[in-house]
Amino acid sequence: MRFNAKKCYILSVRNKSQHCYSLDDTILQRVSSNPYLAVEFSEDLRWSTHISKISKTSSSTPGFLCRNVKIVPHHVNFNAYLSLVRSAVEYGTTVWDPYLLQDIDRLDRVQRRGAGFITGDYKSRSPGCVTQMLVQHNLLSLQERRKHLRLAFLFKVVKGSVLAIPPEYYLIPQRPKHAVRVRTFKDQSPATSLILRLPTTADVFGTSIEERAIYTFILCEDYH
Repeated sequence: MRFNAKKCYILSVRNKSQHCYSLDDTILQRVSSNPYLAVEFSEDLRWSTHISKISKTSSSTPGFLCRNVKIVPHHVNFNAYLSLVRSAVEYGTTVWDPYLLQDIDRLDRVQRRGAGFITGDYKSRSPGCVTQMLVQHNLLSLQERRKHLRLAFLFKVVKGSVLAIPPEYYLIPQRPKHAVRVRTFKDQSPATSLILRLPTTADVFGTSIEERAIYTFILCEDYH
């Protein structure tokens, strides 16, 4: 297998080193961010660049549809929004689920614009009109949907469905209080090995996928 040097880049993660690398006598270009499997990775390991990119693309999609699909029933617009807009915004969200308010709001604005596209109502300006549109079509907020996907991901890890993430590495059984006791999911607690290896300045529940999922599960009474 041969690599195209013109399509290969250097992305240093939290490393200020300026070493040059070459491939087939071609010096590789250094970049601050680069897509991998349609997810934009940045050198600071934040997702603002990726979110800005997909928000811009997804916000323009309803306008494209309005120009090319005219006078159709609401359910057609609804299905078009789900398949072309929301699916793009939620692609790979388990990996890049944002925790910064500015990124969360930026994604939420995409869906609020989509509400106008679904109903064909771009003129309403009364307070709460967009929220009413979302409720009318049973559209949860994107943040709430990401929470559900995060919990579903945690369930798959516990069940061993995610082969790349062994459940025993992140979940350790607690010592039972009695000699004989049936173990349930509540008998599992977050492993501290990964947390201890993180820098002391890191926001563990904001930047770690597994810890965020476990923390969400603990706080969500509906899943206990």
